[in-house]
Order: sequence, then C-alpha cells, then structure tokens
Amino acid sequence: MSIGDTGVGDLALALQNCGQSITSLDLSDNDFVETEAVHTLSRGLGACSALTYLNLGENNLGDNGEPKMAALVTALRSCTRLQHLDLRQSRLCPASAVQLAAALP
Repeated sequence: MSIGDTGVGDLALALQNCGQSITSLDLSDNDFVETEAVHTLSRGLGACSALTYLNLGENNLGDNGEPKMAALVTALRSCTRLQHLDLRQSRLCPASAVQLAAALP
C-alpha cells in the first residue's frame, strides 16, 4: 500500500511532531508524483534532524524535478546526520542529482 500524493499531508504532520527521534525512514515506492506533495513531504523531512537513513527510491521525482528538488534540498540540509540516501529509480535528471548531492552533509 502506498501513501501517494493524497496521504503525504498526514505523514508530513507526523514527521513535524516527532521527527527529531526518527533515525531511519523508508518511503520507497509511494507514488509521490505531484510537486505539491513533494513540497509537503519536504516540510516534514526538515524536522527530522536525527535521520541517518532515508529511502525515497521508486518515487517519480521526475525529469522536470527542479521545483520538487528545491524543497527536498532545503529539507535535506536539516538532516545533518544523514549517512544513506536511496534514490534509485526516481527518474532524476542530472541537474537534480547535482542539487541533491550539494545538499548532503
């Protein structure tokens, strides 16, 4: 069962409320497609300062990911303990991959 674009708001709220204690998060294959859904998810991820492992693989972050990536890059800068980021099969364009790499600790 995937969270999808419609369930991401509840997830983001939960992350904002308890994200400081989460160290591992697997959100692979959840069909995050819409730019607004990725922005909402990014707001939640920004509260996850203890996160060391994040799997966003198999989510269509897209070839035209620039608007999506800006929010995700901002969130990842808050994840200063992140050691593993899985983005396989997320359809990232090269420019988006460069943006993400620059945000990693």
